[in-house]
Amino acid sequence: MSALKVTNHAAERATARFRIPPELTTQWLRNTYAKSRYICDIVGDNGESRRLFAGDGVALVLDPNEEKVITVFEPRLNGAIKSEMTALIQRKIAAANRKERAEERRIRIEKAKLSVELAQCTLRMELTPSKAVIKRNTEIIAGINASVAKLDAELADARRTKNGVVKSLAAYL
Repeated sequence: MSALKVTNHAAERATARFRIPPELTTQWLRNTYAKSRYICDIVGDNGESRRLFAGDGVALVLDPNEEKVITVFEPRLNGAIKSEMTALIQRKIAAANRKERAEERRIRIEKAKLSVELAQCTLRMELTPSKAVIKRNTEIIAGINASVAKLDAELADARRTKNGVVKSLAAYL
């Protein structure tokens, strides 16, 4: 990585466009390059072939034959691509919301069924003075309460998952 060369133009652009102090530009460009990802080969304004790398909101243009940064810039979206990407992200957010609502509904229904079963156990315990029936229904009620706690944990996990997805997607809007 230390073999990466930096042109004066790239250093000047890093200082001007990203406010990197001149004495730190070479190291900053090396670190940025290390974290970046190859995008594709491009043709520069002068008609020469170049390699485009990008990462963390920085685009690097490198010489095709050697590890040399020619220029650096902040990538910008054009209007058509941005609107398509925004629509895609909004669909992903809507899908995450739908998935969360479906999970909430499934859990509400399951908890309602458990509530009915709990009420039946309570009724049986009230109607029957038998110790065996009371003991058995007490065990069932404990199992129901454990199931409700498990469902609450599943719901909290579904909400955390959705929040993580939505927060990640919000970074792209």
